Amino acid sequence: MRLWVGDLLSDPLVWRMDHEEFGVYMKLLCLSWKERGVVPADPKSRAKLLGLTTRKLAALWPSMESKWVSDGNGGLVNPKQEREREAAIALHLARKSAGAKGGKAKGKQS
Repeated sequence: MRLWVGDLLSDPLVWRMDHEEFGVYMKLLCLSWKERGVVPADPKSRAKLLGLTTRKLAALWPSMESKWVSDGNGGLVNPKQEREREAAIALHLARKSAGAKGGKAKGKQS
């Protein structure tokens, strides 16, 4: 997972988070990356995943709610993180392709 610290810390919404909110937000981003972009939309499931009570998550969630959108399948995704994932995949595929081409012998030279 790429972490663009400048982007993260220059985001006014993130900057206003307290330490606990920021920690939960970062944990959600990490879990989302690991789970191919999706965390549970259901608050009870999300709280369990985070190791929080539903009451605690309900208190913290408003500070980061706008960073997540429904995937239409019972999950939430972070759109910016998904753009970064797509860019990382595209870069990986381009490098893989270039590496495969670089390893092939070139035509005979006389």
